[in-house]
Amino acid sequence: MLSADPDVKQIRSIKKATVPLIKFSYKNVSIDILFASVEKSKMSLFPLYFEDDSILKNCDKESILSINGWWTTEIILKSVSNIERFRAVLTAVRLLAKQKGLYSSVFGYFTGVTLAIMVAYVCILFHKFAECDIFHKFFSFYSKWDWKYPILLRNIQENSDISSQQMQLIMSMKEQREL
Repeated sequence: MLSADPDVKQIRSIKKATVPLIKFSYKNVSIDILFASVEKSKMSLFPLYFEDDSILKNCDKESILSINGWWTTEIILKSVSNIERFRAVLTAVRLLAKQKGLYSSVFGYFTGVTLAIMVAYVCILFHKFAECDIFHKFFSFYSKWDWKYPILLRNIQENSDISSQQMQLIMSMKEQREL
């Protein structure tokens, strides 16, 4: 179906990726499509309600990771009061991190997800500030942060419908992504 569209180029399946993935270019825009396999009985949860983790019950590792990427984005976007302001600040922070060579999980620096969570937290705290002020606050705030404590946008759920083994997988994958 995709290959029939003349605007679609470079379709390829990435089988050795962490999650099932199809990559292609559409009108010179790179697109990655991730897949997840969920129980048919859980399909009534779509579109996913981001606080309901029961969708993860009995999912395989790859599906948990696929859903987790979307889920993390939803939690971040729902936590900020002004998405446009958040995106503007995040873009500026990412650009600066890239220019300074501090944006790469390969070298143990911040990743896009890490920076998004950090920017969202500052946007929540300083929600009435302009973008340039939030950008400045980002650096002054985190220069004083006690890094023994995680940055949380929501409380960790104790009463989860998923197994402890699945939760350990999710937590270890989050940690690996942020290393």
